[in-house]
This record gives sequence, C-alpha cells and structure tokens, in this order.
Amino acid sequence: MGQLEVSCFAQGSNNVLYALSFGYDLSVKSGNNSVAILLQSNASPSGPNTLTWQAVSTIRQSELFSFLDNLNLQCSVDPNGSFLAWSYNAYTLGAAAGASPRPGGFRYDPTLSTSSATTTGKGGWANVDTPLNYTWTSSSAGGDLFYLSNGNNYNFYHAYIPGAVGASFDIGVLNKTVTPNLMVNSATKWSVLSTIAGVNGMKTSATKMFVWGSAGNSSSLFGSANLPSSGPLPTSAPSLQLDNYTTPVTGCLGPQAFNDQFYKYCVVNQQHGQADQLYVWDGSEALSPISMSQLPLKDQYTSAVTGVFGDSSTTYMLVQSGKLSTQDGSAGSYMLMALALSGSAAGSVLNVPNNITVSENLTFYATQGEAGGGGGGSGAAHRVLG
Repeated sequence: MGQLEVSCFAQGSNNVLYALSFGYDLSVKSGNNSVAILLQSNASPSGPNTLTWQAVSTIRQSELFSFLDNLNLQCSVDPNGSFLAWSYNAYTLGAAAGASPRPGGFRYDPTLSTSSATTTGKGGWANVDTPLNYTWTSSSAGGDLFYLSNGNNYNFYHAYIPGAVGASFDIGVLNKTVTPNLMVNSATKWSVLSTIAGVNGMKTSATKMFVWGSAGNSSSLFGSANLPSSGPLPTSAPSLQLDNYTTPVTGCLGPQAFNDQFYKYCVVNQQHGQADQLYVWDGSEALSPISMSQLPLKDQYTSAVTGVFGDSSTTYMLVQSGKLSTQDGSAGSYMLMALALSGSAAGSVLNVPNNITVSENLTFYATQGEAGGGGGGSGAAHRVLG
C-alpha cells in the first residue's frame, strides 16, 4: 500500500474523480522505477470519509514526454475514461540537454493497444506533440481542454489565446492517427471580442465554458457559455452570458468547474487581515463568495492542486498542498483538505483521513530533482499546482 501526491485532478462521468501522480513502483527491484500513475476515485463519494482510490494504469516515465516541472498541468478525461495531461512546458523523448520546452504531454486510453512492457492495467499510453506553429506559451492568456463526441467516441480539443492579451481563441484538435499524437491548430477561431476586450483566463467543464476578463472600460466581466456536446467543431464561439464581478485576480488557486458551476478559492485582503473565500458562479448569478471557517492552507505550505467531487446533495473541493522543503533539502509531507461547497456543511474545512492512498505498491517522490528529458524533469511531486 502506498500514499501518493497528485499533479492534477480531472472530473469524469458518474462523478468519478481522476488524478495523475508521479512516483515510484516499489515492486521494481532494479533499474529505473519512476512511473506515471493514473488514479480514479469511487463514483459519487458522499464525503471525504468515503473517498477511495485505485490505480487505473501505470507506465515507466522514461517512455513519456516529461515536463519542466509538475506545475500548471492541464488535465481532462472523457466519458470513456481517456485521460490527457497537457502543459506548455513539455519535453519530447530524447530532447537534447538545454532544449527549450514546448506544448505537449501524453494521454491514456483504456482502448489503446500498446507494445510497452512497463504498462500495468488495461489500455495504453501515447505521447502528444505539437507543431512549431502551436503558439500556446506561459504568457498566453487563458487556455483549457474540452472534448466533443463523434458517435460513441470522443476527441480532445484545446482552446487558448496565443498572446498575453486578446479575445480570440485558437482551437487545437488532437490527431490520434500519428505517432506521437499531434495537437494541431484547426482553422477555427472563437472570437469573444464584441463582449470582452481582454481575456484573463478560462475554464471548461463537460458542458460549460467559463471566461473572465475586462470590458475595455476597466470593469471586470465574467461569462459562461454552453459548449457543444458533439462535433463537428463550431466555427463561431459559443454565446457568452456576462455579468460584472469583483473576484480577486491574485491569491487564488487554480479554478475548477463541476456540475456546470465554477469555483475559485481565493485569499481575500480585507481591512483587518485576510479571509479565505471561495467564489461560485452557477451560470445565472454573479460570482458570490462562500466564506470558509478556517484557513486550510497555512504559511508553511506552498503550491496546491485542486479538484471537485461530490454527490447529489453535497459538493467538495479537494485542496492538496505540499509543505516547503525541509532544512536539509528533502521534501516535506503534504496535506489534503476538503472544502465543503454546498449542503449543510458549506464553508467548513474537513480532513481527508486517507489522503491519496492505494493498495498497489506505489509511493510518491521523496526527494526533488527527478531527471527528465531535455534537462527538464517531472520535478518534485510536492511542487504542484492545479
């Protein structure tokens, strides 16, 4: 049995939460035992006490593209259980030392056949590259993954704004027929320029796109739109429903969307100190705060990764935070908390008794600096951000 630390969460069908972790397979007694681990939770857990995990599949990390570190990963999973991990700071296999990172990642597919001898579980893994004209970078405003159905199958798309400022999204589409898979720009651009002068960020759920930015007169706008459920990809942007908002743009963890609602956890500066609030948008009302009963992230904790889960009555946001490294340079332990977003316990901060624990012989990285391609690496798993 092992405890794992998560680099990103993704919401699947039937209220199943998926998670990507990087760690060690302790059953491998010689050679490189660094692995990527795809996890899934039980369906519709009613609370932190009933949340359980199992490993879906693992693969030796040396077979996958690597990331500069595990910060800012975008992850998505379709209703068939196909999972995509994605970053603008990726290295291809065999990238030369000192090479610049570029957009890329990898995916898991339960129906994919693989010749890899290091894969466990059903299905297989495939790397995902981009052409040189794919201009999603660290300075890009916004960007997130979504999927559309084609009969019983699904394909991933990536909406992003190429520059630091703009209101027109390029749309990437995943080509699964080539090796490695390739995320390429489609001919489609989604412009929201008539309603938002500049986009600061976006987040998608299975059915919604949430966009926030400025109106051109220094006021802040937030909008939501229904995403299409099936292809082909629409040539015009979904129609945004807009409202003014006052959500802080700094001091916030990575946004999450769940059951057509948008959540953003922020530390809000107030006259007499700081207060933790979680802002919610349900698509029809302005962003409104849920005040938390305590500070779940203390000063000794650094970057966090978040995910949302729940059942028909209560919704929770998982907040996993890693401690700063200890004085000797080794990684500290991490903390997993659950913020109650709805129901009678809304606003409370709850412990997650079992953290992320699986029965398999897997464990998280204990030290920083796991090497990866191109001089990059998976980084320390205790430095993650949702």
